[in-house]
Amino acid sequence: MMGQKAVNLERMKRAGINVPDFSVLSFDKINSGDTLDLSELAVLNDKSIDKFAVRSSASVEDGNSVSFAGQFETFLNVERADVGEKIRCCLRSMQSETVKKYAGENNISLGALQMDVIVQKMVNPELSGVMFTSNPQGLLNETVITVGKGLGDGVVSEKTESASYYYSTTDKLYYYDGTENMLSDRLAEELIAV
Repeated sequence: MMGQKAVNLERMKRAGINVPDFSVLSFDKINSGDTLDLSELAVLNDKSIDKFAVRSSASVEDGNSVSFAGQFETFLNVERADVGEKIRCCLRSMQSETVKKYAGENNISLGALQMDVIVQKMVNPELSGVMFTSNPQGLLNETVITVGKGLGDGVVSEKTESASYYYSTTDKLYYYDGTENMLSDRLAEELIAV
């Protein structure tokens, strides 16, 4: 079974969302020996791609009850020659002290952790961000989109100016909070429609 992050990428791709090309190195293949076989990663065989994102996709990530948000390693702008080492770094992050603490606080056995790794084409976006189909503050009829300029890691770590959009699924109206309105009405509506 793939980690939830990889599953979600597959779902978005099937839904017709423009997802940058990616391949998944499965837990079973990773743990079949000490040597990583990267030949099965189709995205690495695409010579038109210069840089990659190497992303964790743990079995416990992005779950319904626990998220493990920010607990596992992700690497951006990785050179082709460094992909193997960054995959190993993702795997090692399962044993970090913060992961052990988070797992303990949520009664999750470390033995239950399995890690797939996503290798994805690196893109340089104009905007990126996160979207919650229900407001995490408990407003189930409100979708929240937070966007910022450039890569999403700046938005998530709050290191870049961002704007948050609050869309009521009841009355089909939205407003934004931020210093700059970054989304056009059309783009906001396209995101909501997904």
